[in-house]
Amino acid sequence: MAVRILVAALALALAGFLVVQERGARAADRITGAALADPNPQRLAEATADLSTARRWNPETTPALDLAIAEARAGRYAQAGARIVAVTREEPENARAFQLLCSVAKRYDSDLAATACARGRVLAPPVGSLKRSSGRSTR
Repeated sequence: MAVRILVAALALALAGFLVVQERGARAADRITGAALADPNPQRLAEATADLSTARRWNPETTPALDLAIAEARAGRYAQAGARIVAVTREEPENARAFQLLCSVAKRYDSDLAATACARGRVLAPPVGSLKRSSGRSTR
């Protein structure tokens, strides 16, 4: 009898966890949709509200970066840049974050943009770039 109760409790806990994960995935999808759609203040507000749900049990930073894209597309460059900077602090090896920051910061802070562009090049060198020591292609 005790084993059945334990199994039932574990099943309920797992079901609850899966529900939370599913809600987070749907929220992340809505944020991505806002990043891909034409700028819309209502959709942007909804995506901003979805961010905490998307990141509740998932450390993935993609929803935050997608929300920053939506903010930048709406002309909120400093707000988008601040969100991306937070991601770069959380994940200092995230090349995508530095590349996005490079693009967005050019609109409001040239020093930040230069720093982000340089870091992005270090983390993800251009394909086919030359090796400085030999002058040969890295392909």
